[in-house]
Amino acid sequence: MKTQLKQVTRDMTIGDIVSKHPDTAEVMLSHGLHCIGCHANPLETLEQGALSHGMDKKEFESMLSEINQIILNPKPKPQNSNKVMISKSATSKILELSKNEKKSSVFRIQVVPGGCSGFQYVMGFSEQLPDDHLIMQDNVKVVIDPDSQAYLKGSEIDFIDNLEYSGFKINNPNKKSSCGCGSSVGF
Repeated sequence: MKTQLKQVTRDMTIGDIVSKHPDTAEVMLSHGLHCIGCHANPLETLEQGALSHGMDKKEFESMLSEINQIILNPKPKPQNSNKVMISKSATSKILELSKNEKKSSVFRIQVVPGGCSGFQYVMGFSEQLPDDHLIMQDNVKVVIDPDSQAYLKGSEIDFIDNLEYSGFKINNPNKKSSCGCGSSVGF
């Protein structure tokens, strides 16, 4: 017996839709519901977000139909590496930062709802949880929760320190869009 996927309706929030069905963000963006999270609050319903962008009823219905088609017929994921890689410069920086942390702390990377494009990366030290995915590299422990792991498959975590930018950078092959600030991504 085939399980019926839940259809997206006009009264579902943008945040819920994008978090459960990341591929739908691309459809929203193509219909002008851009920078999900800035102009269209993730707590707004899909219909409220569309109306706030001046979308007419016909275009809204077309977008809603495309969103449901994406859910019913998802794009096949590329057969790339599922492993999350951490560069030497990132491991060095994590080791440097960890000197001020408790011995039981690990470096956590998360993808959470928010930001201009629907999701944002959050990094910092915390305790390791039982279902975290653990990456050990150069005496550095990095953990990723199961939900974030799905968004980060095949990514490389790097640390850049130059005149233009200083900070961690995630090169993520799964992202479909990003904000001008660089801290927010859409999947």
